[in-house]
Amino acid sequence: AQGDAIDPSPSPRRIARLELARLVFQGNRLHTGNYVWPADPATGDGWDITDKAFWLQDCYAGDILLSEVDMIGWKGEIFYSGGALDAVRSIHLEKCRFLTSNGSAFNPGTDARLVARDCEFGDAGQAQEDAGKTHAVYRNCLWRDAGQVALGSGPTAGILYHVTYPTRDESTQPPRTVLDGCEFRNIATFALASWLTGSIRLFDTVLVVDTQQSQAPRDVDLQVEAWLDQIDEVPVLSLYGPPTLTEPVTGAPAGVYRQPPTNMRFRIRHYRTALAQREGRTWRAPIWTGYIDKSCRIESEGDFAHSQTPNGGAAPTSFPFVAFERGEASYAYVPHGWFVPPLYSASGEIAPAGPVMAVGTQGDVHLTMTLARYPAGGTQFGHAEGQRLRLVKLDSTGSLTFLRGAAPGNYAVNADRTLAKVNDRIEFTYNGLYGRWEESAFFSSS
Repeated sequence: AQGDAIDPSPSPRRIARLELARLVFQGNRLHTGNYVWPADPATGDGWDITDKAFWLQDCYAGDILLSEVDMIGWKGEIFYSGGALDAVRSIHLEKCRFLTSNGSAFNPGTDARLVARDCEFGDAGQAQEDAGKTHAVYRNCLWRDAGQVALGSGPTAGILYHVTYPTRDESTQPPRTVLDGCEFRNIATFALASWLTGSIRLFDTVLVVDTQQSQAPRDVDLQVEAWLDQIDEVPVLSLYGPPTLTEPVTGAPAGVYRQPPTNMRFRIRHYRTALAQREGRTWRAPIWTGYIDKSCRIESEGDFAHSQTPNGGAAPTSFPFVAFERGEASYAYVPHGWFVPPLYSASGEIAPAGPVMAVGTQGDVHLTMTLARYPAGGTQFGHAEGQRLRLVKLDSTGSLTFLRGAAPGNYAVNADRTLAKVNDRIEFTYNGLYGRWEESAFFSSS
């Protein structure tokens, strides 16, 4: 059918409703792993954007309903809609499968109201890519066997600078993409954008927020059950903020910069299958780099991973709120697998890098230490009210002492505290009102 080339509103759209049920669209193509675009003109191998099962572009349509429809074996985007953000009114999918392509299995690239139930996307270069969604709900869906999935509401109030820069109508409710009981299996990178919420289960899949991809990510709230089976030594979550606050936005005029991830919350439970445990495979802890707003939260528990608890590296630019509970090291190079910053050789300041740190000295020296009040990026990027910090002595060489009253603007202890013996420890809680670390527990075997 021929759709409307321009929006006919207020008249009805020529394609008011398109409904397909119990059909198989078999393209007889293979997922070869060659994602080069354009496809090789001689062999046809690669990503062929002309080879699609469902292709609606540059025309206006109403409601698209697919029920028990399989689209399998194509070289390009298997399901594709493109054009103006309001080109398609709604997309409803029920028990559909979009599988096997060197391109994207599913690319609903317009701001259609989208509901998908019991659907499967994958065996492709990308299981899904997407643009802005004011409203999208996925229930009991599976994404599998792909290099990437990209999800999250993006530009919903028109494309401002670039398709990866989020926009919304700030006079009404925010956009929302909801993942309800969904599963992701063997996805090399699950790239998150903005306005995404729900509960998900991961198998051999990692989450990434990267301002090189989503240039101002915000408002994400995910509960994550993360299982490791075949992969090894990877963090289930990586937050990559801009390395500076003057990173230009793609397509924007001078002076418009990428924004740090803001108000992104993750509750992560790490698991390893019996096979992963037997083979010694393990998660790494969540990490973050660059500028991350302190409104972001990471709550992590379980088989946490290798030799490191969650951290932003030594002397991080940012320190979002990070809670680490009920962690058990899958194996560890230091006691309990704590993060180890460089050893200290002179008295000075310790820069908190994560909720649990193993600290030590270079040789048998006795040092007086303080705590950094803020991370390197400043007050906007840490620390959050209630953040806990545990410092544990790495070994019995040398000592680190915190003197009462030495730097009341930065930290407060109830008495002079010295970490001298291995596993001596002190705990602080951050007081956001006063902007300082306050002692909450101390143990020493000295």
